[in-house]
Order: sequence, then structure tokens, then C-alpha cells
Amino acid sequence: MRRPTTLLPCIIALFLAVPLGPAHAQIVVVASHGQSVRATIDGFPLLVLRGTHAQRGEAHGALAARDIISVCDGMARMINGSGLAAGRKDMSWATALTLVRRFEFPQRFEEELAGMLRGIDAALPDAKDRMMPSLGRPITLEDLKVLQTGDLFELMRCSQFSAWGPLTADGDVIIGRNWDYPPLFPIERRCLLAIEPAEDGLKATLDAMWFGMVGTGMATLTSDGTYYSANDGGIRTGGLVLQRPSPAALVMRNIAETADPATAIEGLARGIHEKVALCLIFHVVSTAGGDVRAAAIEDDPRPGGNGTKVRRPQAAVPTALGLTNHCILSDPRTSGDSADRYRRLETFLGKAGAAAPIGFEEARAMLDRVSKASAASTTYYSAVVWPRQRRMMVSVAPQPLIPATRGTYVSVEWEKVFALRP
Repeated sequence: MRRPTTLLPCIIALFLAVPLGPAHAQIVVVASHGQSVRATIDGFPLLVLRGTHAQRGEAHGALAARDIISVCDGMARMINGSGLAAGRKDMSWATALTLVRRFEFPQRFEEELAGMLRGIDAALPDAKDRMMPSLGRPITLEDLKVLQTGDLFELMRCSQFSAWGPLTADGDVIIGRNWDYPPLFPIERRCLLAIEPAEDGLKATLDAMWFGMVGTGMATLTSDGTYYSANDGGIRTGGLVLQRPSPAALVMRNIAETADPATAIEGLARGIHEKVALCLIFHVVSTAGGDVRAAAIEDDPRPGGNGTKVRRPQAAVPTALGLTNHCILSDPRTSGDSADRYRRLETFLGKAGAAAPIGFEEARAMLDRVSKASAASTTYYSAVVWPRQRRMMVSVAPQPLIPATRGTYVSVEWEKVFALRP
């Protein structure tokens, strides 16, 4: 095991130039726990977690104890501060701890989060080191559960697109993804997560999110070259609409790890039914069998709502798909921020082709055009993904009020990541 004396800088803030990063990314192993490792890719933190649910959770906690505490504390601080600013006593971390009991956490995630807490306890045996400063007490299992429910705030004001065939430089599918959110999670605690489950029937995945999160995150890639990601659907649910919903990120991870790639779109549409409490739009792109199948699954779970609808590429541009934050099949709005970003994506995809094929630079430029940079919502993550190659370029906001599209994109290759061993 190799241990550098210091970690590389987290990220370099660049305002004008947007470099692709070095041709050969520098990967450095920092620490290990069992079969799992912590590393960096050009300074970008990475966890490769292997073993059973409990073993992966324990390794996650042991290798990133202080990071996980910082992420939970940042979330708690923001929620409590927002509640105070709004004069709402019901908007607090204490309320969140109560509400999370209404959610169904599948047993596998109970095991993983319990293992994570054991890993944190083992890494930081002194309770003072496990304190969440904003709460004045050590982190608990309930805190870790609330961390998995960030989608419930209905604030993922994101943009995505996929394109392939005559629209791309090599005919292969390319995906662009911005993750826009208020400053709920500390940027410096972002990470890449490579998951290799030991349980039979579960596929390996590669993703980007924050330390401590166990569901799907920003841009999930599976071992069979399928892509999964979600946006807020823009329809306010007015509270939980199901008796015992599960956090959407956990539901999507279950599906991503088990779905048949040939029927991934239909599998996700069935899998979220009566499990997810929010209106969300899921972007699924499958490359199984050499074909590209892409869809936006628009889900409105409200009683008497619009239900689950599958939107596929239209005849005008049959090899591309765009999505923002409204369910186009049931809410074809023509004004507002979401509609404006959607039109920009449509225009971009409509003009792509032989004269203007989409590669990394074109995708990044488009993502920059639909990015955000305000106190209310900033593009904290941005990614360009090639699912068939199982490769992605990932960037985070270099500093507050500068979108991730202006940061440095790190190249993440599946084979190199999963080759890392203790």
C-alpha cells in the first residue's frame, strides 16, 4: 500500500480555461480497509468498496469517518439555519430525524449504514472526535439515514441530455449531466464511489456523490454499460404521498444493480412504482446488445396524479433526449427556468450532426449554457459520460458561485478504478 505524505489539492479553480486534465490521470492509493481502498484521481477523492453490504459500509466509515461527519454536519447546519431564517420551528434536523422514521429502508441498507457507523466508531474511538459541531453530539445511525434523503427537499434543479449515432463524433452515445442544488453538502467532501458487491446477482457500479451516501448519486454507471440518474420533476407533492416510501436514491441503486440491461427502462418504471414519494424524472440509457435505448421516466406518485410515463426520443431528433425539471408528457410548460433550459438543450441537439458532432468540449459547453451559479442553486457537479466505454469526466464547483462546468474535469475509467487493490 502506498501512502503519500499529503493529499493533492482538492480542485483548482479556473475561471476561463476548462482543461480536460492530463492524458493519463494520476491515481494514488491513500489507505485500505479489508478489500476496500481509498484513493485519489488527480486529487479527486475515490472509494472502492468491496464485500457484503455490512463490510462495504464498515470500510466506508473506517476510510472516511471525518468526511462523513462533516457531510452530515453541513447538512444539519444548513437545515437548521434555513429554519431559523424562515422562522419555522418545524424546519430543523430534529424534525428530519423524526420524519425519516416514516421511510422504509430495505434491510441491505440498514446493514450497510450500521456497518458504516461501526467503521466510524472504530476509526474515531474517542466520542469527542465523532461530534457533529452544529448539534453538539456524536453522529448516530439516524443521522446517517437522514443523509440518504437529500432528494426529499425537491431541489434538484438539474439538466441532462444523451445523444448518439449521427449526432456524435464517433457515433457512440454521450451523456451530459449537471447536478444543481443549494449549498446543502460541503463541496470539499465530494467523492467518487466504486461499488463491487459480494452478494450474488448485484452488479458493480461507478458513481459520484458525497461521502456517507449509499444510494445512487450524480451519474450512475453499471458494469453492463447502463446509465441511471434523476432530476426533480418540478411537481410539488406537498409532503409524503405514500405510507412507507423508500428514499429514491436507495430504490434506484437496487434497480441499477439488478436490472436486465435489455429491459432497464421498463424495469425502472416498474421498480419505482409505489416506492418513491416524490415527483422525479429518471434518465436511463442502456447500451446492451450494441443498441442504444434512452428514456426519461416521468413519475408523479400523487393520488390522482399523472402516474408513471415513459418519454423516448422524438421523430424530429430520434437519437437524442433532453430533460430538465418538468414532466413534459403531462406538463408541457413553455415558460420558466426549466422550460428555458430544456429549449436550449433541444436547440443544441437539433443542430448537432456531421457539421457539429458532439464530443467532450461540445457537451461541456452545452452544460455550461444550462448551468447555475447563485446562492439558491449552483451546479455543484457536472459530468460527461460514455456508458458503453464505462468512462466519465467529472467536475465539481471550484468555489462558491462558480459552476462545476468552469472547473477541472477529472477522467475516470472503469478498468483503472476497479483494478485498485489494498
